[in-house]
Amino acid sequence: MREKYLEGWSYARHWVDSAIKTAFSTINSWKRNYKKGKRKRRKPEVRRPFARVKQTLMKVSGDKLRITIKPHQHITVDLSKRYFPLRGRVGEPILTPTKSTSPWRSAPQVSLRRWAGTQTCTPLTASHHAGDG
Repeated sequence: MREKYLEGWSYARHWVDSAIKTAFSTINSWKRNYKKGKRKRRKPEVRRPFARVKQTLMKVSGDKLRITIKPHQHITVDLSKRYFPLRGRVGEPILTPTKSTSPWRSAPQVSLRRWAGTQTCTPLTASHHAGDG
């Protein structure tokens, strides 16, 4: 399927992968909801156009998010104007005609204090009885 859509495609090849992934996700979601009786038989429609940016199409460097559009052609999103500090790593940003949404994943915080003192270490001792051996 990928090769079919790449014919005459001037943009970065990964955009086709992103579109295929989004289409399959939409169809699978509709199918699940249809089986549960939450959807009618009518095919799903795209109401608001968007594009999901794959990890291979972007790079974060400092306060800038660089997104590849075509080979050797990029757009840059300035992340320094956000109202909260960015920690962790970026997920898959979503581009719409008017804005971009960037989900950030942070590593889960593991409390080492909870584990302190719960492990007991017993030293291994070798005993040798007189007369054995």
